[in-house]
Amino acid sequence: MRYRELPYLAGAYFHQDYDLDADTPPGVVRYFKESETVEVRDALIREVQDLMAEGLDDDNMYRRWVHEWGSCFYPGNLDISWENWFQDVLEILNSP
Repeated sequence: MRYRELPYLAGAYFHQDYDLDADTPPGVVRYFKESETVEVRDALIREVQDLMAEGLDDDNMYRRWVHEWGSCFYPGNLDISWENWFQDVLEILNSP
């Protein structure tokens, strides 16, 4: 599957200084939601759902999120599982 918005979120919003944009990683997702169009947000929701459906193990998810897509945030550093992280992302994106 080819992703467009997930790499954008990972690289453009979870850059090395992402903590200057928001106090917490969920805050960065809220910042994304507020900054992007509804179309981009909706596309990201679909991509997160598709990614979760792939059932990748932790190593492959880390490789994709950090190494391929360039995120400087790794949920494991906060003892958050990938599944819980992406569920949180979906909850934020789907909230009013």
